Amino acid sequence: MKLEITKNSPIQYQIADYIKKHSARYKQSLAEEDIIEICNMCFKNFRISKGVPHGLRLSPLGNKYMRRWFSSHEFNLDEPIVGHVLIKLDQAMSRPYYLTKKQVTFYDDNDAAWFKLGGHDLKYFAGNL
Repeated sequence: MKLEITKNSPIQYQIADYIKKHSARYKQSLAEEDIIEICNMCFKNFRISKGVPHGLRLSPLGNKYMRRWFSSHEFNLDEPIVGHVLIKLDQAMSRPYYLTKKQVTFYDDNDAAWFKLGGHDLKYFAGNL
């Protein structure tokens, strides 16, 4: 499937296209991959519903690529992650983020600022999105 990527394309496609263009010098095989396949590799919760892509939680590979080219804000988590927090983040986040059991990384300054203002509490942050 060949997609025409523009500034108005969903952010997942824009990121996958950026990775595809900029990683060719690092990994020749990735440059030949389809945009959807790159999205599936880079986003842990990527899915398409009614023709619209959803899910911005980065996989470890996606986080590795994003760190290479974009600024990020990394925070340690004190509380364990619970399921409803994952669901709220999935529904409300508009920019990519990376989440492990002990850390969260935001690729948006506003998300990072609101997380800091919320006392570094992911449950509180997710509840107020």
